[in-house]
Amino acid sequence: MGGFGSGRQSQRATTEELQMIDIRVWHREGLLIPGIRFQNLWHQFPTNTGYADVKVHRNCVQICRPKNFADRSAGIIDYTVSIDRTPCHFGGTRPWFICPNMDCGHRVAILYADSIYACRRCYDLAYQSQRESASDRAERQAAKIRRRLGWDPGIFDAEGGKPKGMHWKTFDTLCDRHEGYTHAAALDILALLKIV
Repeated sequence: MGGFGSGRQSQRATTEELQMIDIRVWHREGLLIPGIRFQNLWHQFPTNTGYADVKVHRNCVQICRPKNFADRSAGIIDYTVSIDRTPCHFGGTRPWFICPNMDCGHRVAILYADSIYACRRCYDLAYQSQRESASDRAERQAAKIRRRLGWDPGIFDAEGGKPKGMHWKTFDTLCDRHEGYTHAAALDILALLKIV
């Protein structure tokens, strides 16, 4: 009998595997003005690039995209997605998509494009980090610290110096964390290779 954590890992699709639209980006870029038309392009998946034509209305956006990004002759999908706005503490409003899935209706910032536009809950999507092993997580955290310190990438590369303007206490804390993450990643790699 397996204990906690035993068995196969979940193979749910991840948020990175589907093309998405983010209302926060559109808001930041000033694209949510009624009457504006623009094209949303996806470039993160070279084998699955795509686009959507967007027309902004007062309380919704109309989105047209191909049914199949690989086969443009398959027709188009024309969607209207409602927008809700919530007040911000210091004035203004924050826009949200209302998930167009009939069984949902949640207020969300991101919708994912598959057969229909829907939120992460409707597609039961996992985040990529949920699929990471302990070693992957440690490597990612160490790489994040290296970027912050301006060091060369690669967790087993030589450490660099303290960035100009950074407090020594902050630098020492980050170095200690980096060492802990690289040590954890190295132990996990050695265990996989059956060396330890």
